Amino acid sequence: MKEVMTKTLFVVAAGSGGHILPALVLAQEWQTANPTGQVIFIGSGATLDAKIVASHPFIAHALSLSLDKFSIKKFWLYPKVIYQIIKAFIKSRSYITRYQPEKIICTGGLIALPMSIAARQKKVPVDLYELNVEPGKAVRALMPFASRILITFAQTKQYCRFFGIDYAYKCDVVPYPLRFTQADKKFDKSEILNRINTVTTDKNNLFSEKRKTIFIVGGSQGSVFLNNLFKQFIEEHHSIASSIQVIHQTGSQHAVNWHEFYAQANIPAYTFGYDERIKDYYLLSDLIICRAGAGTLFEIEFFEKKCLVIPLIAQTTGHQIENAQALAEKHPTLFHVLKQHDIAKNFDLFSDTILRLLVR
Repeated sequence: MKEVMTKTLFVVAAGSGGHILPALVLAQEWQTANPTGQVIFIGSGATLDAKIVASHPFIAHALSLSLDKFSIKKFWLYPKVIYQIIKAFIKSRSYITRYQPEKIICTGGLIALPMSIAARQKKVPVDLYELNVEPGKAVRALMPFASRILITFAQTKQYCRFFGIDYAYKCDVVPYPLRFTQADKKFDKSEILNRINTVTTDKNNLFSEKRKTIFIVGGSQGSVFLNNLFKQFIEEHHSIASSIQVIHQTGSQHAVNWHEFYAQANIPAYTFGYDERIKDYYLLSDLIICRAGAGTLFEIEFFEKKCLVIPLIAQTTGHQIENAQALAEKHPTLFHVLKQHDIAKNFDLFSDTILRLLVR
C-alpha cells in the first residue's frame, strides 16, 4: 500500500509579536482546513518566539534560523552577514528537503529571505504577507521570490517595487489575520475586574467599575517612549489618580519599577510584558494609548475602542505613520493621531488629548 504523505505548512516569522501572531493565526486557519496536516514554525530561536509558540500547541515542530540584523553602511560586517545568509540558506534547503512543505507563509523579517530563496529553488510556493501600508526592506527583498503578496491596505500596491521592478501584479487585498472572533466581544466586566484584582500586587488600590480604564499598548517588546510619556503625564496630573485605573504593557526591558510607581500614585494598575489574555484588556478599556503597528490598530478597530495613536518614527521606514493615517481616515471618531515630534515640542498636546478623550 502506498504511504500517504502528511501535508506540511511552513510558517516563517520572527522579531516581534506583530510578525509572529498573525502568522500563527494564518497557520491555525490552515490547520483547521487540514486537520491531519502539520504546521512547522520557523523563527529566530529568540525567547519571545519560544514563549508565543509554546502557547500554540497545534504547532508540530519549532525550528530556527540565525541571521543578525545589519546595516548596509557597516561594510566591515559584510563577510559575517554573507556567511550567515549562506548558512541559513543551506539550513533552509535542508528543512524543505526533509519536511516537503506544500506551502510557506511568511510575514516578513530577515530570516524569511534565505527560506524564500530556497523555496524558489525547490519550487515551493511562498505566500508573503505585508500587513503595513508601506513594506519594509525585508519584505521588498522577498517580493521577487513570492508566489503571492497578500496585503491588508489597498494603498500598499503602490509600494510593491524592488530595484525598479513592479510586483503589484502579485498583490491581493485580504483581511488582516485577527486572532479574535465576534464571540470574543462578549464579556463580563466584573469577572475581568475580579481576575485582575486577584493578581495585582497592590491590594490597597483595586480595579473598580467606577474608574475609567486606560490601556497603554507598547507591543510585545514595550515602548520606552510611551512608558516615559505616560509616566510624565501621571506625575503632572495628580488629580486624575482617583478617577482612572491603568493596564500597561511595559515590555520586558524597562528601568522603572512600575508596581511601585503606580502604588505611590494611588492608581490601580496591572502591568505586563506579554499576556495571552490581552482580549480582556481591550474589552475593559475606555481609552487606549498605542504605537501604530498594524496588528494593534486592526485589533482596536475590531473592538471599536477610542485610541490615541503615536506612530513610531523609524530611520528606515515611515510605515507606522501611514498605518495610523489610514485608520484615522476610516474611523475618525476612534483613531486620534499625534506625531512624536509635536509632543516633544508641546507636552500639553498629549495631556490635553488624553483628558479630552476620557470625558467623551
